[in-house]
Parts: sequence; structure tokens; C-alpha cells
Amino acid sequence: MFNIILSIVTICCALATSAMQWQSPASLLHVFLSITAASILAIAAGQAMIIAIQHHLLRQQMTTKILKLFPPLQTMTNILFKLIWLGFIALSAALASTLLLNNYYAPAIIHKTVLSMCAWGLFATMLYGHLQAGWPGITAVRLTIIGTSLLIISYFGSKVFIGV
Repeated sequence: MFNIILSIVTICCALATSAMQWQSPASLLHVFLSITAASILAIAAGQAMIIAIQHHLLRQQMTTKILKLFPPLQTMTNILFKLIWLGFIALSAALASTLLLNNYYAPAIIHKTVLSMCAWGLFATMLYGHLQAGWPGITAVRLTIIGTSLLIISYFGSKVFIGV
């Protein structure tokens, strides 16, 4: 599974780096880490949606052919948390790389920084809650979708609403 994830991330990064001209190696590093984090967390959000469907079908006691295709719910949740950890590490590195850019408080991108930090805080809280308090997988499903949505809004929202 992680081979597929790494392949998708590599393709996304290659497309992004070949399509743009970079001002500095620091900006290239930042974009690479950001795309990697967003790709992994988007895959985690997809995994979370599958878990939500599986959880719903199990709660309704609907044993369909689709449900039999899925691995057990615990296995799916374990995969979700591995993806979240990997994405969280990449997101942490991407946020740390913004310090190299020296313009992370520029008015044109402050919203990206703030929304990305909010997503990072949400993922950190979720991982801490899961490790310390044993938060269930369905909580992780909701928080993963919210956190990934924040990241998507931080990038695409700025393109749509602000025109950056």
C-alpha cells in the first residue's frame, strides 16, 4: 500500500516541480514537502471515508458484498493512523520549511500559513488523543476529513477567493 502512496506523491511532486520556475532551493523544498503532506493526508481522508462507510454498514448490520471486500475495521483504522502519522510528519516538515522562506507572514499568504497551522494542530491533537486517551477510529475519521479540508481550503481557497 505504501508503494502506491509513494508513487502518487512522487508523480504529484514531479508534475509540480516541472511545471513551475522556482525562486530558490528553499521554495522548491517547501513546495515538495507541502505537496507530499497534502497528498498523503488526502489519501488518509479517502481511507477515512471508506472507514466511515464500513462503520455505517456494520452499525446497520448490513452484510453486503461491498463490506466483505474490506479488511477488518481494526486493520483499516490502523492503516488510517499510519497514514496520518506519515502525513503529520510531512506537514510538520513543510511548516518548518516555511521558516526558510522568510515571507510566511506576507499578506498574500498569511491565510495559507494560518490554515495549515490549524490543520497541523488538529492532527496533533487527534494523534495525542488517540495515543493518550484511546480516541476511537470514528473520531479520527471526522478529524481527518476536517483537517484535510483545512489544507485544501488553505491552498485552493486562496486561489478561488483571493486570487493569489
